[in-house]
Amino acid sequence: GWYERYAVVGDHKHLQDVQMLGRFPAWTEKGGKRMNWIIITGNLCGEIESRTTKSGLHNCTFRVAVQRQFKNADGERETDFLTCVAWRQSADYLCKYAHKGDRVAVAGRLQTRSYDAQDGSKRNVCEIVAESVELTPKGAKKPGGGEGEFTEVDDSDLPL
Repeated sequence: GWYERYAVVGDHKHLQDVQMLGRFPAWTEKGGKRMNWIIITGNLCGEIESRTTKSGLHNCTFRVAVQRQFKNADGERETDFLTCVAWRQSADYLCKYAHKGDRVAVAGRLQTRSYDAQDGSKRNVCEIVAESVELTPKGAKKPGGGEGEFTEVDDSDLPL
């Protein structure tokens, strides 16, 4: 799909993880392109927080550590810790099979919201609402290749 070359956020060495899955929702809706769409691959950091709403809907919150593709001035790669929320079957799947340190691929939309904290201040939150979540293999096999080999992507090929 389109995400295989253009929309992966995170470490491009793990692009194959997303290519192998092939189960993310289509990139178009009726009448046009989706503009608020994000795909990340990274590792779960911390345990998954599971909840059920008053109306009985199951959801969970989890954080994904995504390593940036470039190095900072000190020559080190920085990591972003992104908060994600999954609902219904995706939440059930994660709560049943995923654990801290597992590699995941998440596709969804970016959402901002605000809430009143216990101290009375207003807090703003930016999170990924997952529409599709998959556990990805840690030592992904490249077609025709050995274990642990990944596709390198030249940034100059990206239309961004």
